[in-house]
Amino acid sequence: MGDEAPRRVTMDSALSDQASRVLLIDGGRARVRWDSTDHAELVWGTINENHDVVAYLGLDDDACHLLLARPARHATEDLQAGDPWPEASDAGDAEKDSESSWLGLREAAPVLSRHDSTWLSVGLALMNWHDANAFCPACGSTTTPDPGGWSQTCDAEGREIFPRTDPAVICAVVHTDEESVDRLLLGNSAAWPEDRYSTFAGFVEAGESLEAAIGREVYEESSVDIDHAEYLGSQPWPFPRSLMVGFMAHAASLNTAAADGTEIRRVRWFTRDELTEALHRGEVTLPDETSIAHHLIAAWFGESLPTKKTVLGRAGTEKGSEN
Repeated sequence: MGDEAPRRVTMDSALSDQASRVLLIDGGRARVRWDSTDHAELVWGTINENHDVVAYLGLDDDACHLLLARPARHATEDLQAGDPWPEASDAGDAEKDSESSWLGLREAAPVLSRHDSTWLSVGLALMNWHDANAFCPACGSTTTPDPGGWSQTCDAEGREIFPRTDPAVICAVVHTDEESVDRLLLGNSAAWPEDRYSTFAGFVEAGESLEAAIGREVYEESSVDIDHAEYLGSQPWPFPRSLMVGFMAHAASLNTAAADGTEIRRVRWFTRDELTEALHRGEVTLPDETSIAHHLIAAWFGESLPTKKTVLGRAGTEKGSEN
């Protein structure tokens, strides 16, 4: 994912500017258009009566105003449970063609540019927040979004409310033995296919430091004690509002590793040669390149991972492992 910071200003001028473009998100999906190389770009439409504008995102490289919108709710029945939004095909997006698809971030990120992935991530995070926070968390009163869509105000008490970000740690657990052999510990979640392995992750709990969260999560899932951890990078992940903070965590011992049997089905130590062989034999599938987990593993491996890049077909069907 990208790390560009959108400029946040009022959207008054954007709403009156016919050149403004809108990113339409419907049910967690946005429209992407394919090119001849199976890469894609976000489809930015124009504002019309079928759009409920939620936020001002900023300016693109051509100084064009960018807005975030969802399909408008035109009548009371639009709010009924079970069908809260118009169908994506009826969402009022003028940019429709046979080379485009409605995709979520997990499906779209592998084929979008870093720039477009950033805008989609920001748009989804804001949309998730607005959809889930129509009332003040302190008193339960209704709220009113600010003109830019980046905060809300409690209608009863005037309390200003901002989007929430929940930190989560994710770490590659490594160990170097007395013979200087490096190994990486990966886990297979009970919710995944049996060949899919990845790093260890979990949310930071109240009162916890990032380092304490790493030690707790790794021990809970694999029975491995961590003696120290090094920060490597982070990734915003709007499902619904996470920030993944990545570390290289060093295990105190090889011998204690054991899956918890509930959340984690199995754990396994790999040398670089063992991981390469397992990938080539098809015994192991790793997260794709859009995931920080992939980059943590690659940082330990020391070069590009020997695995086929996930390919996404034009119909939106993923071929390979899900991020």
